[in-house]
Amino acid sequence: MRKSFMFLLLLLIPLTSHSRLCTYRIKKGETLYSIARASGISFAKLLKMNRKNIKNPHRVKVGQRILVPCKALENLEKMCAYRVKRGDSLIKIAVKTGTSLKKIIEVNNLPKKHLLRVGEILMLPCEGVMDWKIISKVKLQDTEIILPRRFRVKGLLFTSPVLYPRRAAIVKNRIDIPVSKGEKIVAVANGKVVYVERSIHAMGTLVLVKHKRGLYTVYSGSNIKWRVREGHYYKRGWIMGYATDDTVLRIEFLKGSTPIAPLRIFKEGRS
Repeated sequence: MRKSFMFLLLLLIPLTSHSRLCTYRIKKGETLYSIARASGISFAKLLKMNRKNIKNPHRVKVGQRILVPCKALENLEKMCAYRVKRGDSLIKIAVKTGTSLKKIIEVNNLPKKHLLRVGEILMLPCEGVMDWKIISKVKLQDTEIILPRRFRVKGLLFTSPVLYPRRAAIVKNRIDIPVSKGEKIVAVANGKVVYVERSIHAMGTLVLVKHKRGLYTVYSGSNIKWRVREGHYYKRGWIMGYATDDTVLRIEFLKGSTPIAPLRIFKEGRS
């Protein structure tokens, strides 16, 4: 009983700097092999570190605590598991998760001529993995783009409704943007909220904002908590709402009642 209690304490607090080992909670999708590779140690060495608390190395649970080298802890905390799919290559994974090829190779300690296997687990920055999981829900019927931070619509300066650049899909006359839970949605340009509709079925809430030069922006999407009211004026960059779950924000630009093709917008140039 005393030995069990002492081991529990060992798991709850980092070990001394002398031992250079710290505790780490296993995240969804991770395996001991992927953790070992991202820690820069061998699978056998990781097992040896945890020989007292790992009974079956091929069956670990989410949230289970293990010991890892302290120098690898910070890196592991920022990483999430990515399962290799059929048709994947290191270059394709780098592009769709926004991670550099060099980073993938370094984090996973891969040899230069490493051949990927379907089902293999790679450790990638969590932000990139999450972006890809969300955007995979969007049907790319037309074109995939990198949404710029700033752009012009009919000569008027606009900014992205989300704070960080990311991949988005152009579907006919709208732009579908993946948004993570808790992420803020901001006004793309100075304007007045002229209409709010909170019951448009699968499209979620619709918000219509009027700008100068007869331009309008239409926001829509489910799982979005809006902080807007009809008649209120918002400046570019002001917070209009936030995502209550991983979702897709849909944006359309109008000149009067006529939709403006997104590809035309981005051809006008960026500011």
